[in-house]
Amino acid sequence: MKTIPYIFIIALICYIVFLRECTSPQPIVETKIVTQYDSIYVPIIDTFNTLQIDTAWLDSLIYNTIIHEQIDTIYILRDYFTKYYYTDTIRNDSQALIVINDTLYRNRIKSRYSQIKLFAEKPTLKNNFYIGGGITGGQDRLGLTVNGAMITKRKKLYTASYDLINKEVSLSLYIKIF
Repeated sequence: MKTIPYIFIIALICYIVFLRECTSPQPIVETKIVTQYDSIYVPIIDTFNTLQIDTAWLDSLIYNTIIHEQIDTIYILRDYFTKYYYTDTIRNDSQALIVINDTLYRNRIKSRYSQIKLFAEKPTLKNNFYIGGGITGGQDRLGLTVNGAMITKRKKLYTASYDLINKEVSLSLYIKIF
């Protein structure tokens, strides 16, 4: 019986929090009028102490420092909010292709994607030849051999040997398994 007021207060607090979370805030609507030609005239004239400067030089300086520029705010804003895509090729030859793609937005790099392709040089396949010698022997005879070997382009090994003492010829073929 003593816990009923506490349960009621907790239920009211949960109900108030639930109501605040379920209501969406009203959108703020602002109307702004932007004119198409928003240009201003900015004259800049430098002031000098005429007692210390030659007047001919001062006249030419004042004429050159008056600026008649029109600054177009809409052009600046349009340029600021435009996405620009740049592609820069760093290297493009028979060994590699390296390209960097940038996306600029609001005068910052928004994303950068680099494309790198390395081209491996193909090995030139050719036949390899080897020559050698050896001594063979058993319980009743001894042999002295001259050997020759060839590894082909397709990775097969052919060998031939001739025993000088026993006058025997041996031929063999080997195939690569692994």
